[in-house]
Amino acid sequence: MISRRRGAILAPVALAAGVSLGGMAAPLAAQQAYPAWFLETPRLEGVALAVGYAPVYRTADSARAEAERDGTATLALHAGLRVKAGTIFEVIPGGQGLFRGERYEEAPLGAPPAVRRLASAQVGNMTLVLVATREVGPPFDGARPMSIEAPPWVGQPPVEPGALVAVGVAPRYFYEKNCWGEAERHGRQQLAFAVASRTRELSKGTRDEDFAVLHVEADVLLRTVEVRARWADASACHALVRATGGAPR
Repeated sequence: MISRRRGAILAPVALAAGVSLGGMAAPLAAQQAYPAWFLETPRLEGVALAVGYAPVYRTADSARAEAERDGTATLALHAGLRVKAGTIFEVIPGGQGLFRGERYEEAPLGAPPAVRRLASAQVGNMTLVLVATREVGPPFDGARPMSIEAPPWVGQPPVEPGALVAVGVAPRYFYEKNCWGEAERHGRQQLAFAVASRTRELSKGTRDEDFAVLHVEADVLLRTVEVRARWADASACHALVRATGGAPR
């Protein structure tokens, strides 16, 4: 198994047709209530939705405005984005792979859309805002604690005909918004590796032991990228990320 030293993320790919990212860990010690629209993104015909993040500021309006800008940037990725990613592992005798570094770049293919703020909430030390490409109803309310049991998609992403599905994972941080943002980014990285990836190997070693350095890289276009669900335990945040398709550059 190839693992990252700096967190609980496994790499390079976690997909419906591939291996799973992350095992089952202990549940959250404190069961905070999260908006239902955060735990599972509503599905509305012809409407794109995204969650934006910000810290909690003394002025709630400032926090919501920053979260709305963040959500707008995420919605810009929904229509399409280009992802350039690379991950380096060192494979040591015995087959263990050690994470040695990565690069990741993503850019939307179009300008940020005009958005409508549908709902907002404060959970712990983060501000959440639900934005959409147009005004929709009914009101988005309701909250519940994070499930103690991991949903099935954490262990195995669902298979959807005509779509790519991956699970992004990130270690928990003091500022929870950073954990979710990295998990979503990691999910998009996994989608890119699934569309097209190239592995280059550089072998090295001594008379008795051989080593190998693996460089996995991808440069792809992804379409209709969205976060479908979120779940966290005491050690990591998990984001279920979906795209309707992609193509190599």
